[in-house]
Amino acid sequence: MEENVKRAMDDISLIKHVIIQTQKDFSVFSSFFIWIGGINFINWVLEYSLYFMRRVIGYNSLYYIVCSKIIQFFLVISYIVCYTYCYKCKRNSLNFWGSKMIKIWGGILIGSQFFSFLYVNMIAQNNSDVVNVLWRCKELMIIVPVFIALFMTGILAERRIITVVTAIISLLYIAMFTSMKNINFSILGYTKQLSISSILINVIMTLGMVLLGMYLRKEEETDGNKFDT
Repeated sequence: MEENVKRAMDDISLIKHVIIQTQKDFSVFSSFFIWIGGINFINWVLEYSLYFMRRVIGYNSLYYIVCSKIIQFFLVISYIVCYTYCYKCKRNSLNFWGSKMIKIWGGILIGSQFFSFLYVNMIAQNNSDVVNVLWRCKELMIIVPVFIALFMTGILAERRIITVVTAIISLLYIAMFTSMKNINFSILGYTKQLSISSILINVIMTLGMVLLGMYLRKEEETDGNKFDT
């Protein structure tokens, strides 16, 4: 009898360890997504500050050229730093599932930036209709892998709401991209024409990532409360 009780207590301890480990994974993921959202928001601010700078000091200014080169690599460098911190510094708090998901997200975010950079540099520099379409297709290389990663996150984390919301946003993006519609966006006296699909991408990569991180953090607290009771 005592042996059965001891075995049951060991099983409970094992279950407790698994639950706590899963909660730690959610904690790491929530921070990771919030950081990604913050990084993209900073990048958005830097890009539009650069547009304003070009309007004030001119396109051929050395200061503008240097700043544009720095901002060009800001996103990918920030992704690398964020991934390295989450994976290397918090590797001991991740189980097999958590480790794989961090690798998937890191590879997708860094890889999409790298390949989009190569893609842009291979496009001819003129204003023909074909080139304009090719420029618009650049955003596909960034957002499609993100959609795939979001689907995988929802499935592996067993969070149906993530999968459903991702499916809805994916369909909305396809509708916006195929419509090829643009709007005029003004900030600090500078007007720029943006495609409505690119605006949706900015919303997904900033607000969307922050909300995803907050949702995972809330789920972590909810799971913790369930376990405590």
